[in-house]
Amino acid sequence: MKKKAFTLIELLVVVAIIALLIAILLPALGRARESARRAVCSSNLKQIGTGLNIYAQDNGEKFPAIPADEAGTITATDVNKAAGDQSPWRNLNTAYTDDPFDSSKNTTARTTPTVSACLWLLCRNGQATPKVFVCPSVKGKNAIEDDLKDGTTTGSPKFFSDFYTDQRAGALIAYSFQAPFSSYWTTSVKPGFTIGGDENNGAKPDCDKATTLLAGTSSANNIEANSTNHNKEGQNLMAVDASVRFVKNPFDGIN
Repeated sequence: MKKKAFTLIELLVVVAIIALLIAILLPALGRARESARRAVCSSNLKQIGTGLNIYAQDNGEKFPAIPADEAGTITATDVNKAAGDQSPWRNLNTAYTDDPFDSSKNTTARTTPTVSACLWLLCRNGQATPKVFVCPSVKGKNAIEDDLKDGTTTGSPKFFSDFYTDQRAGALIAYSFQAPFSSYWTTSVKPGFTIGGDENNGAKPDCDKATTLLAGTSSANNIEANSTNHNKEGQNLMAVDASVRFVKNPFDGIN
């Protein structure tokens, strides 16, 4: 008796059904992965916030900040010397020749404090690790972390004073923070005050100045102001008490 085989049309139908199921399931799997990454991101910020508060307990309720130089210069920008180069205070060694806390050992190019250098104090003091400053949803920095290796140094975080700059991903820090040189960088601010969160890298980060952006709405302009860390869907934000929440609107916080 001759066995019945699948016809070409039946095979094509089966293949089409499988392709359709894949097309349906892949976005769901992608969303599940992003949800997991978003949870890790929230955990990262929670750890950073906890570290900030532990640091503040021993430092007059103030969060870590490197003092301005003798001229009072306060510039919250990275001053890397060249593309692919490391942050200005990265190359500390056992002699502390580039110590940002000793102006006599700093060159002119290294006397301007950076936000990232202030946050690095948590790593130097053991209240946080470099890894928690990288959001897992940031594709350019995903799986890249500061390996605490630099030239002939020992590899200990105490011999460094700023985050590593990777040629592929830039500075290995994916979060934005309240300026460490302001009066708001302390535990004494109002409860609920936002002091950090996913990087403010949206197409319209100055949303408070754009008249087309409306608080409490989900307009296209608001979406453009969201962080790109999570597909412009919103951002994880960390309050002064280390609590973290995901906010879909760029308007958040006290006032």
